[in-house]
This record gives sequence, structure tokens and C-alpha cells, in this order.
Amino acid sequence: MSETPKMSAFIRAASIGGAWALAINLVLYYVAVAAGWWDTAFITPMGAPIVAFNVALFSIAPALLAGVLAGFLARNGRRGRNLFLGIAAVVFVLMIFPSAAIGAPTSMVWVLEIMHGAVAVPVVMSIDKVFPAA
Repeated sequence: MSETPKMSAFIRAASIGGAWALAINLVLYYVAVAAGWWDTAFITPMGAPIVAFNVALFSIAPALLAGVLAGFLARNGRRGRNLFLGIAAVVFVLMIFPSAAIGAPTSMVWVLEIMHGAVAVPVVMSIDKVFPAA
């Protein structure tokens, strides 16, 4: 079995995936605003609108959290990779429900759902490459 990579390798991979997620989601946000699919006046249940800063924050923060989680799980060898992918899948599915429940216009909810995928795919793909081969 290969040597377990250092935590810094997982953080670096998560940062790369997070950078891709950030770029994709900001493009999606500005296209949605320009197309009228995003209601910039919509106030979330938290009492604030979803603006570009929020999109950026929630593109990068989950990526870094995933990198830390993967680094800890990597200590379990092959099982750590499987645990990480399982947790990532469950979190992705659970993220469908909050977007649909905030009461936003349908087009905005669809864009939010696409944004969740735009975070999940590059982040999980980047981190998965760091796990040692079985």
C-alpha cells in the first residue's frame, strides 16, 4: 500500500477544486442575474439576499472543509477514500433539500442546485486524485 499523503496535499487539492468551483459558480451567478433567473432582491430565511460574496464563500469553504476531512480519513488507507466518497455523496444529496425549501423563485433554485454540483464535482475529483492507489 502506498504511503499516506500529508494533510497539505489534501488542502492543496481542495484549494484547486475550490478555485474551479469559485470560477464556475461566479460565472453561473452573473449569467443568472443577467438572464433574470436570479432574484437579487430575494431575502433568504437567514434575513439576507444571496449575493456574489455568498456564492464565493460557499464555493471555497466547503472545498477546504472537504480537504481537511479527506486528510483525516486518508489515515484509514483504502477505507478512508471510500468513506470520503460516501460522505461526499450523502452531503451532496442532502444539499438538494435546503435550496428547494428557501422559497426562492424556481429558476433561482435550479441555479442553486447546479451550483452545488459545480462545487461537488471539481472538489471531489481534485481530492480523489490525492488518495493513494490501493
